Amino acid sequence: MSLRRLLLLFPLLFLAEVVFGEAGRWMEVGGLSVRQVLFVLAVLGLYGYAALHRQRLEFGRMDAAVLLFLGVNVVWGFLVPGFYEQSLGLAFADFGAVFVLLLYFPLAALVRAGVLSWRRLKVLFLGGAVLLALLQVTLWTLATWMPETMSGTRRFLLEMYGVPEIYVGPMPDGFFRVMPVTALFLLPAFFLIAHTLTTGRRPLSAAALLFLIGGGLVVSYTRTFWLAVVLGLALAVAALLLGPRHEKGAARLPALARKLGRELSPLVVFVAAFMFVGAVDAGQDLASNGDGGAGSGASAERAASTLDAGDRSVAIKLQQLPPLIGEWRTTPVFGQGFGASAEEFARSEETPFSYEVMAPALLMKLGVVGSLLWLAPLLYFFVDGLRSARAPGTADRGRFAVAGLICFALAVQSNPLFFNFVGMTLLLFYLLELSALRDRRTSPKPLTEPQ
Repeated sequence: MSLRRLLLLFPLLFLAEVVFGEAGRWMEVGGLSVRQVLFVLAVLGLYGYAALHRQRLEFGRMDAAVLLFLGVNVVWGFLVPGFYEQSLGLAFADFGAVFVLLLYFPLAALVRAGVLSWRRLKVLFLGGAVLLALLQVTLWTLATWMPETMSGTRRFLLEMYGVPEIYVGPMPDGFFRVMPVTALFLLPAFFLIAHTLTTGRRPLSAAALLFLIGGGLVVSYTRTFWLAVVLGLALAVAALLLGPRHEKGAARLPALARKLGRELSPLVVFVAAFMFVGAVDAGQDLASNGDGGAGSGASAERAASTLDAGDRSVAIKLQQLPPLIGEWRTTPVFGQGFGASAEEFARSEETPFSYEVMAPALLMKLGVVGSLLWLAPLLYFFVDGLRSARAPGTADRGRFAVAGLICFALAVQSNPLFFNFVGMTLLLFYLLELSALRDRRTSPKPLTEPQ
């Protein structure tokens, strides 16, 4: 194996471990998790690979925004907690995964130089997400129709990954939930395939993959995922309707109707996957209980309870708001830094800084100043994505990239999934996608390559 291929092997192993390794603590080497070791090797490998092509590398405007985002996190991760004499260990445990974004700079430069193909990298990512969805759906099917086969499998998964990192088991309503942390990867995969489906290229295979990914999202039994998918698709449709029209005269309405029909097809597939999972779950209960059982319609009832304050999960999230707001008021300008927690409410002793309501928790940690600085580069990424969503050569792909980014942002608001390797790897993915769209949009060459 050549040196160049060896340098690229470590980033690929890191990606595979992040997709399938859950929280990354399933194996340790010298006190470090395998994920941490692979991450260090991935950073060294990519920067080494970039050094071999340094004469071809260029850095763009978006790179500066990523650097600013990293800098803000470092200041509120080390300096602010140090000023308040808080534990730097807790602070690093809270925000340390943000250093995954160090992989952005060599990857973006290598893609921009044509050394690496972003399309091929996306195919690798998508392949991992499809396998993950297949694993989730398979586990759910076995547990639903052959529960006797799941006792050993469930025990193995829980012993390997640990209860906090993976939820595999029956819910109080009877539905068997398969919710690994890495189910978050299914969201960008869904929008990647949704874009392919709306273009009309390979519609049957795209619909089948989208159905599988949608099934994985449904059996995760995570309501914010479902809501985020629906809202993201709605935004993609709205962007199409509000976007510039290139057809003239009598051809305008028929062309818009055709595009709208294709645009709604991902939503139809997701609803079909949702209904299919519900029907299979109810059918199993009917076969075993003779009356539909407790699990009949469970997924529909859970979706309906998303905004129900009486729901236990929703109520727990609402309980976190007053303590966080109260703690923020003690240091409203600069916050207390990462690692801080509200004295009146801590979800766990091991990670007291982890909350299920991301926005107020960030406000408490960063204060008004830190929150504005933290949001500024993210707003820049979003606005630049909107420009790609309106540009002639990148409009379709840009719309689904922005919709997927909004979907991701919504999904992590009520789940502590952002400040970990999974959440940061997804942010890295979207930054690279937006960077590729920007480079394509601003390229002086004709945009003839299909999106």
